[in-house]
Amino acid sequence: MFKRKVLFPLFLLLLPNVAGADTGHRAVSEWIAPTQINQIINPLRIQFDGFDEESILDIEEYLVAFTGYDSHQTIYSKRKYWELSYSTRAGNDKIRRNLFKMMKILDLDCSIKYNGNTFVVIKSYRQDKRKSGW
Repeated sequence: MFKRKVLFPLFLLLLPNVAGADTGHRAVSEWIAPTQINQIINPLRIQFDGFDEESILDIEEYLVAFTGYDSHQTIYSKRKYWELSYSTRAGNDKIRRNLFKMMKILDLDCSIKYNGNTFVVIKSYRQDKRKSGW
């Protein structure tokens, strides 16, 4: 009788694990809680081609104001080419939209291309709208 009272509840506790059933308990690394979705850092590279230093300084003021901004760092720069490492909690579509809006606000004519985790912003070689006095 004692064996039945002790072993039967123990058997019931171990039964889901023995049968391979899903108990609903998961390791933390297997899933992401809904509250953690906006906590994921999205590392990106943003390349600016054809922009002078003044324009890049204006652009950096907007990059830090984007929703989800975490950090950025200049990886490579030369005369008219800049490459930034940009960490954000925002998705890639949101960053693309923000880049388009930023270029419109700064009145810079450019094209924006995206591939993988790299955005390439190429300035149009037409005369800069900001500097044209006519």
